Amino acid sequence: MKKEVNYKKLKKDMDQDGGFLHWDSDDKVSITRSGSDNETDYRIFVESEQDEETGEYEVYEEFGSDIDELTYVVECFLENGGDIESFEINGYLTSNG
Repeated sequence: MKKEVNYKKLKKDMDQDGGFLHWDSDDKVSITRSGSDNETDYRIFVESEQDEETGEYEVYEEFGSDIDELTYVVECFLENGGDIESFEINGYLTSNG
């Protein structure tokens, strides 16, 4: 049985929460968004963990908030060390097959 990200639920939660933050299981890669609560037009960022010396985060990539771009957000997250299992915690995984 293959597990896939439920992009509709992820988009809905991101639209509602201006402080949206999703970390991988090891807190090394995150997905965040700009803007305020209940907005549908914002920027999404895939970032590294915080640099201890500078306090800065490295932005791996920046995306738009269109639901079609969420597939690229998740791909970038996974390519930079994030894990698919981290999406299960918040109910973002569905089983297919």
